[in-house]
Amino acid sequence: MKTEIDMKKRIFFRILVIGSLIFNIVFIGMWLAHAVPRHFIGHDQCGHGWRGHRQCAMQKALSMNDSQWSILRPAMESFREKISVVNREIAKNRSELLDELEKTPTDSAALFACHERIRACQKKMQALVAGHILEEKEMLTQDQRKRYFNALRKNMTCAGVPGMAGMAPCENAK
Repeated sequence: MKTEIDMKKRIFFRILVIGSLIFNIVFIGMWLAHAVPRHFIGHDQCGHGWRGHRQCAMQKALSMNDSQWSILRPAMESFREKISVVNREIAKNRSELLDELEKTPTDSAALFACHERIRACQKKMQALVAGHILEEKEMLTQDQRKRYFNALRKNMTCAGVPGMAGMAPCENAK
């Protein structure tokens, strides 16, 4: 009787050890799959952690020379920092809106105030984006501008949301 219980315990522990090993191998493999590419090419090729040994997709698509890129890259990084602040502000306001919606009874004046704060943040974001596009536009040649705005239009219609008025959604977008 005792040997039968010991035998079941041994089998159970072997299964546990094998399962643990498999889990750890998968975990380490997934970590490597994410960490190794960032180590060699940077976090992304256009901004944070970019190490300069690969061209940014935008730089390559627009055939930007090094002097153009040296001016544009800091502007892009500054823009990302600014929109990050506004994105956090929008997220905070949306969370407050959810809190207000959850309350019983619902305070419609508080809901309206939350909604207005969100709209103000969205307006701020739109102004930042428009200003950044104007800034980038000035750094580009006429041919680069044409490709830049075509890429923006394509991105607007391929992002899974409606694009500019009158534009058809992308088919087979890459």
